Amino acid sequence: HRLFLSMAKTLTALSPYAQKAGITCVLEPLNIQVDHPGCLLHSLAEAALVVESVGSPSIRLLYDLYHMQIETGNLIANFDRFQPLIAHIHAADVPGRHEMGTGEINYTTVFSHLRSRGYGNWVAFELSPSESYEKAVKAIMDMK
Repeated sequence: HRLFLSMAKTLTALSPYAQKAGITCVLEPLNIQVDHPGCLLHSLAEAALVVESVGSPSIRLLYDLYHMQIETGNLIANFDRFQPLIAHIHAADVPGRHEMGTGEINYTTVFSHLRSRGYGNWVAFELSPSESYEKAVKAIMDMK
């Protein structure tokens, strides 16, 4: 697909600058079922092919658990498959993109698995509180 080749070509040109600056650029696939209809990059597997084709440690994946639960599910199996390429994770529950414990994702199991696999990079909670900011922060802080 020409657009994927264009993405890889652009990221390949960008990667030496990112590497020299000591930064990591992340490529994030988004769901097309609920939030981003028509988005080209909606599969972790396709994003991984782009990242692998660039072949730079400065170009990695952002694994958004909310988006990928909607697109494919199998969050743990997909993490295991793509872990070497994952530099950052976003977390929110499905449906509604609210805090942990409001939807279908068993975040206790997911986070326990991430720890067991030695994931040491950042996890960002990119969500809309279901009721209040304080309740959302408490749900995040209660995660083990």
